[in-house]
Formats: sequence, C-alpha cells, structure tokens
Amino acid sequence: MTTTRAAIEQALAAGPTDGPWIARQEFANRWRIEQVAEDGFIPLSVGLACTTILEVGVTNHNTAANAGLMASCNPAAIRQLLADHDAEKKALEDELVRVRGALHIIAAQSIADDWTAAEALGFIKAHARAALSPTTTKEI
Repeated sequence: MTTTRAAIEQALAAGPTDGPWIARQEFANRWRIEQVAEDGFIPLSVGLACTTILEVGVTNHNTAANAGLMASCNPAAIRQLLADHDAEKKALEDELVRVRGALHIIAAQSIADDWTAAEALGFIKAHARAALSPTTTKEI
C-alpha cells in the first residue's frame, strides 16, 4: 500500500462527513463546502440547517476551482474511487494470470515440437483469443 493510500484510508477511518458536498460562494472571496441533506435538498442560505465542512477564504484566481474540487472529493466519492481501483487491479491481476498461462502453454508446445516462428504464430492466432479473454476478442 502506498503512503498516499494509507493516509487517505486513515483520514476516511477518522469519520469525516460523508458527501455529497457542494461548493457555494458566500462572498466574493469566501466559499463554503457544505453537505447536501439526506433528502437531496441543497442549503441556499446560511440560516438554513446545513453542515459546513470547510470555508475557503483565500482570494486568488483558483478559489472557485479549489472549492469545487474539494466538494467533489467528498469521503463517499473517495471510497468509491478506492473500491473501483481495487476491482480494476484485481481484474488486471486475473488477466495477467490468464496471459501467463497461455504463454506457458505456447512455450511448452513450441519447445516440445521444435516449432518454427511461423508455427508458433499460427498456434497463437488459433488459440489466443479464447485463452486470453473469454468475453471479448480482438483481431490479431
């Protein structure tokens, strides 16, 4: 696990306010990051009940972009990104196992039968599609 991922997981485990969040400009140089209510209602004024996550009061040309990014990176979104990453990593690891298995078969067969390069390529064309990807095929 990377140091960055460990830091993210530690921050998520600390119990931050889940999203979704919104970024709302309060004044010319102040943005509020607020939690959207469970019923989907977005607070429109400071007087309404809402959870203020963060107030961004730095004035520069990036303030609106920074506030929008912070609102988008709420804990629920980050948890989903981590889960998606883990699923994609597992799928790639599984595919690598299938590719290695197919290459092992090709290597063993070509050594045993003393294949030429053309014979090995013919075997690959005939069998690689099914061995490498049971659900999709590509033209070799």
